[in-house]
Amino acid sequence: EQALVDIQCQQMNGITTIQFDRPLISPNLTLNLTEPVNVIWANGNGGDDADVPANHGSANRGGTANLTLATAPLLPCQVAGPLSDNFLCSFNTSTNGLTFQWVANATDIRFEVSALVDGYVAIGFNEEAVLMDPAISVIGSCAEGVAIDIDIREFSLAAGRVVTPLVNQTLFDLACVQVGQNTTIRFSRPLITNDSQLSLTAPINVIWATGPGDAPAFHGNQNRLGTPLLNLGTGMGPAVTPAPTGVPTPVGQVCIVEGPLEDIATAEPANYLCNFDTTIGISLEWTLNDTHIAYSVSQNTGGWVGFGFGSQMIGSTAMIGWCVAGNQPTVNEYVLRSQTNANGQDLIDPNPFTSILCTEVDGVTTVRYIRPLATPAFTIDPNGNVNTVFAFNGQDQLSDHARSQSASASINFNDGTGQNIEIEDFVTIHSAFMWTGFCGLMPLAMFAARYMKPLGAVWFYTHITLQTIAVAFTCVGFAFALRVDDDGERFEELHGRLGLSLFIAGLVQFLGGVLRPHKVKPEDTGSLSYYVRTIWSWGHKLTGLAIVVLAAVNVFEGLDLDTDSEDIYRELHMAWVIICVGLFVLFDIVSCMYGGSSKDVSGLKKQYPQSPIGDRNL
Repeated sequence: EQALVDIQCQQMNGITTIQFDRPLISPNLTLNLTEPVNVIWANGNGGDDADVPANHGSANRGGTANLTLATAPLLPCQVAGPLSDNFLCSFNTSTNGLTFQWVANATDIRFEVSALVDGYVAIGFNEEAVLMDPAISVIGSCAEGVAIDIDIREFSLAAGRVVTPLVNQTLFDLACVQVGQNTTIRFSRPLITNDSQLSLTAPINVIWATGPGDAPAFHGNQNRLGTPLLNLGTGMGPAVTPAPTGVPTPVGQVCIVEGPLEDIATAEPANYLCNFDTTIGISLEWTLNDTHIAYSVSQNTGGWVGFGFGSQMIGSTAMIGWCVAGNQPTVNEYVLRSQTNANGQDLIDPNPFTSILCTEVDGVTTVRYIRPLATPAFTIDPNGNVNTVFAFNGQDQLSDHARSQSASASINFNDGTGQNIEIEDFVTIHSAFMWTGFCGLMPLAMFAARYMKPLGAVWFYTHITLQTIAVAFTCVGFAFALRVDDDGERFEELHGRLGLSLFIAGLVQFLGGVLRPHKVKPEDTGSLSYYVRTIWSWGHKLTGLAIVVLAAVNVFEGLDLDTDSEDIYRELHMAWVIICVGLFVLFDIVSCMYGGSSKDVSGLKKQYPQSPIGDRNL
């Protein structure tokens, strides 16, 4: 392929002159104006009509070595001789006080990178955009006060936080010093290597980061930044002034880009600027511009993933998405209205999402989409902290999730900072207090009233003490039930309705015991007081028995409702029920065998043979 243009030729008085232009860079040959090149020449007498130039002979050719085609003036960041630590250009960042300086010659460039960190510092270069991946980066660290313990290497940064040392390390003249909380590395590298090329005349994207340890590790969104199109030859760029002064990059613009987001949202692999990892394994990545935000939500599940905005699940505006056959996306935004009815959510129509993608690879579901910052359902604040919720489930349809499959966080989508928020487990606290009151203490109070009569007044004080503590526990448990995030649905299922009824019945039973009718004297048998006491006594006993039995049943209802409950809880509760029933049956059998001393239901004394266990006729 011929690269010559503007060809001219003149032959006069036996002298042939040709003129032509050619690109400095062509598929067959690249000419460098600043680096020496070998030049050859020849002339022939074979005539002008030959299709192929004829052999010119040894006398008609020549050449020269190391001819510089142009002597370019030195650039502001460039020196003519060997490199030293006399840096000519610098740039100051807003990332932990990180600054870098550099100086270059015709073939190499030397950097100094310093930051207020007791760990590693890194600087890298990306030809495509101001992104951490893909990029070639130098990461360096050293131990404080140990000049020989230096680790400065070149790495390839790939998507998914994959950091791989380059096979061909080109760095030389390495140095590192750490004093307190300040780490400084120095290194030199060729301008052109097999893995990257640094131009002194064309701008390049520069990235940097710091980390808390000496080994390369994820730095967090707040510990990295970059600047586009910095000219290493002149020190000039969109965010800097002429070297060596430099000015800081604006603070807080970590996750923001100019222009559309479609290329970011659909690229393979995707290159989002910021990310956040939740306590349940969901990974959120994003990049935003002035009007929209591009999200990627990933989780190790074969079902749906969800991400939304709000301080709690119920009432939040959330994306729920999953992949169907062939990675076809089913991704929509909902206003969550129900905890128990998965299909009771309010679908937002029309769908505000664009550029929707869904993949399921090796058991990991990833949903990607672009959302406007402002919609009628929810407006994302790009400058402040936003309360967010996360959830997932193993089904490819709207379905309930367990508490262990949900999380909450506060995230700043501008600067990439975020903090996981621990979700208070009111369900477990509610369950513990209710079970202790209804199923633990109340049966013991019944046992005291039925079998401890031979001990005199001890049975009475034991009974009322246990009942008082039991009622106190149920009150606390009921209060925590009201704190459970279910948007008023707590009394719409059997467990909630039965629990409310038992709680009210327990309070009435307790007050009935406190306000019980007085005992009647023998001479009052058949009187109104006698019948009132009799009715109260039977009602008190049967109501107490019903409360305990129904409470035991309601525990099983609650375990069925709680998707986080484990089989061991069901088995332990069943074992406790069997123990209680067995003890009551055993003691009643023994009482029947021995007889006993008791009072009739009105409180009058009856005479029976003394039982070693207690009175069964209560």
